[in-house]
Amino acid sequence: MQPKTLKEFIEILRDLPDEVLSQKERMMIIAAMEFKNLRVADIMTPREKVVFVNIRDFLGPLTLDRLYRSGTSTFPVVDETGRQVVGTISVDRLNSLEIRENDTAEKYLDPRVCYLREDYSLEQAVAAFIRTHCFFFVVVNKMGQLVGTLNYKEMVGMIMGYYPKDDFDKDASLGAVIRRELRQN
Repeated sequence: MQPKTLKEFIEILRDLPDEVLSQKERMMIIAAMEFKNLRVADIMTPREKVVFVNIRDFLGPLTLDRLYRSGTSTFPVVDETGRQVVGTISVDRLNSLEIRENDTAEKYLDPRVCYLREDYSLEQAVAAFIRTHCFFFVVVNKMGQLVGTLNYKEMVGMIMGYYPKDDFDKDASLGAVIRRELRQN
């Protein structure tokens, strides 16, 4: 069978046996082929699924539990009205600090907020990640209304076709990096 459309070709790729192409290889090829046709809105986390932190939220056990359970690593922090994003807060930052139950999100937020528009191409989004060195973007529509978020993990997942997994967590240690045993793939 000779495919006549990209969709038909992708279906043929999906059906190939692992002896021809592995699941990872198929996903990478499909992701590369679909990349140019996708917009930020196609891969972002929509607003209704975003976990927000209010600037006045206490970072006690209930709030921290809610954040950790979300599975997300960065959260938009909103003002008292809940309408304006005033910064972000990351799980990594929270893990590295000694937080008191009466500390509010305001104390730990990063005031830098980067934005993407939902109709940006993924190529424009990648350029923004590189240009800004920002790993988390608030996604807005043409009216400036928040419609979602996009982080580097979602972008890498789209580019590669899957989320790479690696349990190594000592990247800041030169010695650990040198001694690391690499698996052959």
